[in-house]
Amino acid sequence: MPRYQVVPFVRVVTSRNGFPHLTVHSLRHMYATILTEQGVPLVKVSALLGHSSVHTTFEYYCEVMDENEKIIGFMNDSFVPGGGDEDI
Repeated sequence: MPRYQVVPFVRVVTSRNGFPHLTVHSLRHMYATILTEQGVPLVKVSALLGHSSVHTTFEYYCEVMDENEKIIGFMNDSFVPGGGDEDI
């Protein structure tokens, strides 16, 4: 698909399916966030996004990684006996 058709295509697909307004950039960010949340190494995410440096990727997605650690800590503290520190 030519680049000039991507934006109108995304607009049509999102509106037809009841999604909020999404841009190509927001889809790219969503993709990277999902990869990061799934534990894909940052080096791989960086390469997939075409960033020239892992540092660039880290600057944008370190907040996502911090949130994951907070969520995992909360889940362990709240729902795992002993805080999840035991070997299973």
